[in-house]
Amino acid sequence: MTDSTESPAAAGAPGCLTALVTGGTSGLGLAMASALAGAGLRVAVAGRSAERAAAAAGGLPGAFGVELDVRDEDSVSRAVEFAWSRPTARLCGQPYAARPHRSLWIL
Repeated sequence: MTDSTESPAAAGAPGCLTALVTGGTSGLGLAMASALAGAGLRVAVAGRSAERAAAAAGGLPGAFGVELDVRDEDSVSRAVEFAWSRPTARLCGQPYAARPHRSLWIL
């Protein structure tokens, strides 16, 4: 984003409606999830505990929790598939890098 008030979709992520934020249950991940939700994106709040992810997502507009352990490739695949299967979902991925990969955005 070039301007902190500009939405992620307007700043070069056309069609990006859902952000998948790993480590989204606390700290920087939760702050990123909150900022993205505040910018109007639907947010998949990912964490190792499905219960903690759901609890964190419950406080954010348009957010939902998803269990994801980044150390387990199958867990990552399941979480991405779950988030991708949500209606109108386009993923915006991890908050650690910025690069487009087809319709998957990794932030």
